[in-house]
This record gives sequence, C-alpha cells and structure tokens, in this order.
Amino acid sequence: MAIEKERERMPREIDMEAMNAKIMDIKAAATELHQMADDFPAIARNSARILSSTKMLEISLSDIVHLEAEQHHPWTLLRE
Repeated sequence: MAIEKERERMPREIDMEAMNAKIMDIKAAATELHQMADDFPAIARNSARILSSTKMLEISLSDIVHLEAEQHHPWTLLRE
C-alpha cells in the first residue's frame, strides 16, 4: 500500500539531464576529496570507492545523455 502511494507522488518523466548533472557533481567532489587525502588513508580508500560507484552511475546514465546530445534528439523515459 505504501509503495502505491509513493508511486503516485513520483513524477512520471525522468529528467536525465538533471540526474547527469548531479552525477558529475558527485564525481567532481569525490575527485577533489581523493586528491586531498594523501595523509588520510581511510578517506583515500573511501573516496576511491565513491569514484568507482560514480563510474557505474555514469555508465548507466551519463553515456545515454551524451549519445542523446550527439544525435540531437531527446529521449523521454517514462516509468512503468
């Protein structure tokens, strides 16, 4: 029942460009943090993990956004 109510509140259209921008923000912040972590091994390891996870997000979404921009025709993804 709670899942159905949550689906009703969720927008039907996915803003892939906004999601891509957030992924790029995460990547930039994690890269900066990783570069600052020379004397803090735990931060270096965890920021490297964040960068790995961010790469998976890029593969999932950012590549689609870049292909869309190159082909000059936007895709609209709708949730089922």
